[in-house]
Amino acid sequence: MKAHFAEGMLALEFENSEKELLILSLVETFNMYEIDPAQLPERLQRYWTGLLSTRQAQDADLEEAASDLRDTRLAWRSDRAKLLEQWLGAEGNLTGEGDDLFTLDDDEIEAFLAILNERRLLLAALNGIGETQMDVNPAALPTREMQRAVWEIHFLAYVMENCLAALSDGGSES
Repeated sequence: MKAHFAEGMLALEFENSEKELLILSLVETFNMYEIDPAQLPERLQRYWTGLLSTRQAQDADLEEAASDLRDTRLAWRSDRAKLLEQWLGAEGNLTGEGDDLFTLDDDEIEAFLAILNERRLLLAALNGIGETQMDVNPAALPTREMQRAVWEIHFLAYVMENCLAALSDGGSES
């Protein structure tokens, strides 16, 4: 993957396999945004509703923070789904035939990075992945699903790191 930032545009150039992985990840994220949170597995319901801990039922400040987090997360869903639909659609910049570059303008960069990070958090929440699992070889994890999730989390982190490096370099290739 190569990332370039110039004149308010972030251009990402992927190898075919990288692009396919990113598209699959973004499609899964889009699908998640389209599902009513009440229909999701309990772990993801807890993520979307801001249920931070079992202590919060006894702590009014935590309950208020969870409510604010829930409202914010739920508000993002439709806006982010629209962006994903735009990027992945028939006329989309990411899925266009013969175009090796995926470009984002200044207004889209922050949302793109937030969507990638949210996918990482959703995968971790869904699969019960914490720091311990992230620090081991994914092949050593107990289930195929957990292995796949850790690989995807690492891949998305790699994409994010390349984007951030290009943005901080102010236009030089990373």
